Amino acid sequence: MNFKHVSMIACAALMAGFSSCSNDDDAAVNGGLMTSGEPTRAVISLTQATTTRVAAGATDSEKALKNATLYIFNASEQLVKAVPFADPTATETVDLTTGSHYFYAAVNKTGLPTIAAGTSMSDVEKTVLSISSLDDITNATNGFFMTNATKPIAQNIVKSTDGADNKINIQVGRAVAKIDFILDANATQPTYGELSGISYKIGGNQNKMHFFPIMEGGNLLTPYYNKAYDAANYLTPTTYTASGTGAYAMENSNDGTTTPLVQGKVTYAYIKGVFAPKAVLNADGTDGSASTDGTFYRLYDETAKAFTAGFYNAEPSVVPADHKVAKYDKGECYYGFWMNPTGKYTINRNNLYNVTLKFVNEIGTNSEAGDVDENGDPLDPTNPNPPIKPTDPIEEETKLQATIEVLDWNPVEQNGGI
Repeated sequence: MNFKHVSMIACAALMAGFSSCSNDDDAAVNGGLMTSGEPTRAVISLTQATTTRVAAGATDSEKALKNATLYIFNASEQLVKAVPFADPTATETVDLTTGSHYFYAAVNKTGLPTIAAGTSMSDVEKTVLSISSLDDITNATNGFFMTNATKPIAQNIVKSTDGADNKINIQVGRAVAKIDFILDANATQPTYGELSGISYKIGGNQNKMHFFPIMEGGNLLTPYYNKAYDAANYLTPTTYTASGTGAYAMENSNDGTTTPLVQGKVTYAYIKGVFAPKAVLNADGTDGSASTDGTFYRLYDETAKAFTAGFYNAEPSVVPADHKVAKYDKGECYYGFWMNPTGKYTINRNNLYNVTLKFVNEIGTNSEAGDVDENGDPLDPTNPNPPIKPTDPIEEETKLQATIEVLDWNPVEQNGGI
């Protein structure tokens, strides 16, 4: 499904000379003259657009229409009325006046703001909604929050007693993005081992969003677009999602003037996987085999600030002076990944970002906090190395490299590595 495109009705309305219409002038419609401001009716429906492109199908909960409110603006781009839909899966007949109008829809959102008639369309679009958790707008019970995916529908409304001559179709899309990570079966792996069984959790989700998507000068504007990074403005990443499942993300953008751009300001992912060394030593340093649950250990040289060679299936029986032991419980390790660098790190609502990991350059850290010893303390206290450092610049070289492709769920594909 493609939620980027406005309906054919809207396109036809625009081609009919919508920009020349006003509330005060007669408007030429369908080859005749129509007086603005006369009572009439319109029949309005909500749909999710289709596309001929290869697309990832939405789940039932992702596409369910539970409730909806229609926002109608006049040619002066002022709010005329907000109309609740009795049944968002059916058509709604609305009393209007003739003339040019714009139409926005908000679907499946509880606690919508009260907006006074006469409010400008720009102010309505930029109304800021607070989000305490992604579940607020992505849960199956209340339905996924949806809006027009791009600009409002534009339509010239003519005289009609039953609304049959004013059929308006508003195509809506989810107000969040969806991200999935896949480890390519033929990914380039380190010479000393192999990563598998990845899962991930998404960070960099802003805790505020605009009511409708705002585009200016080709740039998506979000509430923190030109604001310095502040952890209080972002939701805390929570649970890991299995590869191939998909996790949700808030729309995100930045003005590109912050140099360097810090990691916490963009949408990112913690990626967790299971690393299996190709050669394993016993605790005494003799040749061995992998432990039953995949756990292994490494020695860290505090003087050289580097790991020594060798992976152990049990804690090494001899630990040299100035060395620490790092445990990889069940072989788990962690990486950081930043979304959509070629798109200025912008994440758009209603896009599906498929990330294909093509390169695993090295083993990840043994915890989300970075490489730690068995007490949970950093191996290098002067330079902890968590996969994500929110206030640090984005790293040019990473342990993972990938490609990202943006498709229609809009699905989006990205390839890369870690």
